Amino acid sequence: CNSSTLCHVTILSLSQFNMTGNIPSSLSQLNYSVGWDFSNNNINGSLTAVAGGSETNPGVLTYMKSLQFQSNQLTSSLPEYLCNGTQLRELNLQYNQLIGSVPTCLGSALVQVQVFNIGDNQLSGRNLLSQSMTNLSSIVYYNIQNNMFTGSLFPSTSTSSLGLGVGLGLQHLMVGSNKLSSTIPTSINALTNIVMMDCSVNMLVGNLPVLSDLINLKTVSFASNRLDGGLDSGLFASVQTKLQNIDISYNGFVGTIPSDIFTLTALQVLSASENCFTGAIPTSICGAHQLVTLALNGLQSNTHFCPGISLPFAKSPLMNTIAGGIPSCLWYLSNLQSLYLAGNGLTGVIDSNSSLVSNAPVPLSTSITNVTLSHNLFTGKIPNLIQEYSFYDFDVSHNKLSGTGGGLTGDSNNITYAINRISGFLPSSFREA
Repeated sequence: CNSSTLCHVTILSLSQFNMTGNIPSSLSQLNYSVGWDFSNNNINGSLTAVAGGSETNPGVLTYMKSLQFQSNQLTSSLPEYLCNGTQLRELNLQYNQLIGSVPTCLGSALVQVQVFNIGDNQLSGRNLLSQSMTNLSSIVYYNIQNNMFTGSLFPSTSTSSLGLGVGLGLQHLMVGSNKLSSTIPTSINALTNIVMMDCSVNMLVGNLPVLSDLINLKTVSFASNRLDGGLDSGLFASVQTKLQNIDISYNGFVGTIPSDIFTLTALQVLSASENCFTGAIPTSICGAHQLVTLALNGLQSNTHFCPGISLPFAKSPLMNTIAGGIPSCLWYLSNLQSLYLAGNGLTGVIDSNSSLVSNAPVPLSTSITNVTLSHNLFTGKIPNLIQEYSFYDFDVSHNKLSGTGGGLTGDSNNITYAINRISGFLPSSFREA
């Protein structure tokens, strides 16, 4: 209220009120609004009433700092009038059915925006970051995932600042599941505040640059792109003590998996399936004590980049083989829950150090529940220590395993032995099924 006792509505907080229908046009008269939260309702129609005014009159956006309409059923395109929201710190329109392209003026108008979230819609056009981020210097959270945006990941630049101006405070970059098609600039290493980077399911090409300066990074995914080339031995660094999740699966990377990945002290999840890797699984994996999920299926099986071969004993094709077997230490990583090594042509016995299995100085990991070792070239008997363990899923099908009475005696739920050379009696878990 001012000195004349004239009051204005400045904040509307109506999240989760089960509201339906269109946005009332009368709301466009609330020209002193600072924040609207209409999230998690069933509002449909367009955003025209939100924008209000005209291209020269900001209307309700004059003082607006936060505009939240996520998780509704809005179906319109984004009006040009949104570019009047020069005071906006947060624009959240995620989980709607918005269509059309994003007004190009937003890239230069939202000079103070920190949260820009238009993910999970049906929007198209060029990624704002591929045009310029010079004026998006305050941005912290950028989410355009699950749309149909095209263009490059960042502007074409040779500078160390990616054309971001001073916008190096970016912490969350979520551009997955779009149609971005460019190389990844080496200057991405300048985003030293980045915490989460999801660039998966796009059409990015070229090499993956070194990311070792991103010391705050916790999660990174470049899965399902068209990246190729070798991975630099310094791709990651030991100073990245927060890095927990890495997903580089479904690309065309060649060479060996860098051993220093497993020296990351916080590493919990590594997915590198379906690439064109060669060489053995690095023994440095024995030091990955925080590892929870290891997904290395078909390390050399991406047929788009590396043509495969079929082995006659397998009903489904086994692609080019990987050298060596399984490091025996995997069975003793105390936090490991899921181990996926299918389709690699790994050789030897399932535990290459049988003396360690028979007389283990430490018990088999009590965390491991899911094991998939199918479509390899393993021989010999499944070690007793592993047979006696209770798994949720245990798949060793399409190998050359032998022995008698080779079934798991533990309380395992899903066991798959198909296409092996095991004989003898079925375990009780089969007979009682």
